[in-house]
Amino acid sequence: MNYYGQEAYISKLKKISKISHKIHTQIIYWENISGIIEKSSLDHLSPLFSEYITFLHQWFQLASNLTINQTIIMFDKTFPTSLHNTMKVVDNILADFQKVRL
Repeated sequence: MNYYGQEAYISKLKKISKISHKIHTQIIYWENISGIIEKSSLDHLSPLFSEYITFLHQWFQLASNLTINQTIIMFDKTFPTSLHNTMKVVDNILADFQKVRL
């Protein structure tokens, strides 16, 4: 599990724990929660846990079909501007299309 910025969160949690011994921190991963539910068969015993585990799988265990190059482009600093410009073109085409239909 290598989440974006994980080291920064761990560092901040350690600093918080050092400031006050009354504050306890822990990182819990959704994969661990779903694993515990499945291993203890709670999803078979309760419709609530069954729905919850389905939600966890759909939300947190999405398979990525992106290539490395697509991922690099997506996180490039120029991507938001490019996306915004593309959306303006789409909006203009839609506006022109709606004018023609009226």
